[in-house]
Amino acid sequence: MVNLDNSQFANKKAKCQIDPKSCDNQNERVVILHGATGSYLDLVDLEVALVKAGYEVHNWDYPSTTLTIAECAEYLSQKHISPTFNKSAQRTHFVGFSMGGLVTAEILKNHTPNCLGRVVTLGTPYHGSDISDYMSRHYLNSKYYNHVFGPAGQELTTAFRQAALQNVAPLPYELGSIAGNENRLYFVARNLFNGKENDGRVSVASTHHPYMKEHLVVLANHIGLPSHVDAQQATINFLRHGQFDPQP
Repeated sequence: MVNLDNSQFANKKAKCQIDPKSCDNQNERVVILHGATGSYLDLVDLEVALVKAGYEVHNWDYPSTTLTIAECAEYLSQKHISPTFNKSAQRTHFVGFSMGGLVTAEILKNHTPNCLGRVVTLGTPYHGSDISDYMSRHYLNSKYYNHVFGPAGQELTTAFRQAALQNVAPLPYELGSIAGNENRLYFVARNLFNGKENDGRVSVASTHHPYMKEHLVVLANHIGLPSHVDAQQATINFLRHGQFDPQP
């Protein structure tokens, strides 16, 4: 399975030429980004749900374990966001899972599509991960952690992320953040959060962005968030209406 970039499920681009001065809200597309140590395969269920909802989906893969978060964003921008893509009249939304949400934010700093839509993040550790803190503090654990997560892993600690948030500015787009609060599968990791509600990898509190429009908690563990039916429907609702639970 490969992508429009990485995916056999994504619809073909609209053939008609559209005036770039006005956004095409009839043929909207969604870029989805996986998390640390993952791949585009992690988001196939989410991709299928978005395609069924009528979106053209770009499921982009990137080397998350060998680059910093900013380098991941630049890698994706150079590979996929061509002048044609960037200036297209298609309204472009982004959905980022876990670290993919942080990569999304970096992309949108310097390579914002002409017709940017909304952004949804799933389990994104805006304030860092307690698990990253624990792994990076202990020598033997840190050796394993650095090997598996690479440079970006050091940028997932609470100290690094909270320092990064000191300079955060109001967002030029609507952001919805979804968190999970089920952690039964993570029988060791779930005890490293000092009692904070968590999904086994990221605390619910960490998924709060200072300038998000809405926040939602669903009963899902971290790895299960992109496949969770309620999270998928909430994502689609937010992309369409700017609300997780739009009123009739």
